[in-house]
Amino acid sequence: MEIIKKTKAPLLSRTNVVAEINHKEKQTPSRENIKEELSKDLKADKQLILVDHIYTNYGDNKSDIIAYIYDSKEAMEKIGKVKIEEPKTEVKEETPKAEEKTDEIKEEAQKTEEKPVKEAPKEEKK
Repeated sequence: MEIIKKTKAPLLSRTNVVAEINHKEKQTPSRENIKEELSKDLKADKQLILVDHIYTNYGDNKSDIIAYIYDSKEAMEKIGKVKIEEPKTEVKEETPKAEEKTDEIKEEAQKTEEKPVKEAPKEEKK
């Protein structure tokens, strides 16, 4: 990976990075692979890197990358509109079974059928 341009954006609390990566006879690297390489090259925390774009021309062996390295988690969540995921704990929600849903739908349909429909008054012809 070759860093082409690296500029500090103090108002956004981040560093803007433009890089180029060669991937001869391989597919375009994923965002995760790019994050790992950027964190190694720039000695930055992997969680604070946001890969914005990966540009690859058809049949080309190199990709242009635009990425942002934030100063803190708070800045990334606020400016990058990205929620940093904490380790998840599994919480199972009870969802109604399909049979219960169909029963509810049938009950609602019966309620609508039972309502009398008012007809518009007919005008008398003179």
